[in-house]
Amino acid sequence: MPFSKLQGRAVNWAEAEAPGLISLRFGNSISVEKQSEFLISPNGTFASGFYQVAAGTNAYCYSIWITNSVTKTVVWMANRDRPVIGKRSKLTLHRNGNVLVDPDGSTMWSSYTVSEAYAKVRLLETGDLVLIDQRENVIWEFRLSH
Repeated sequence: MPFSKLQGRAVNWAEAEAPGLISLRFGNSISVEKQSEFLISPNGTFASGFYQVAAGTNAYCYSIWITNSVTKTVVWMANRDRPVIGKRSKLTLHRNGNVLVDPDGSTMWSSYTVSEAYAKVRLLETGDLVLIDQRENVIWEFRLSH
């Protein structure tokens, strides 16, 4: 499913016409630099990736947003109190869970979970961000839905 351009606040990766990622697998990363690196829910209602905190700045938060909103409604930020500064920041799925690091390697946010080598992160159609094992069991989740 193509990812459509969003109107309103300009954010480089949101303007890319790219399909997005269905899941993030163990050892893989989503980085600030690559516009095509974001998770998308199955029907494209939600997306998750790096959100530029303010236009013209180099500060980013890992976020979940509604894709069809005109003003790009962000519904969750992992590191809202400590945005990563600079390029080379990335969210990586490690054995100790999802880890968001800044360019110098400092951990800015983590799910603090122990994952298996076959674990992956998915963004559900409900907006929930989940870490699942090879049997599709949920290891960790951020629940947007209640």
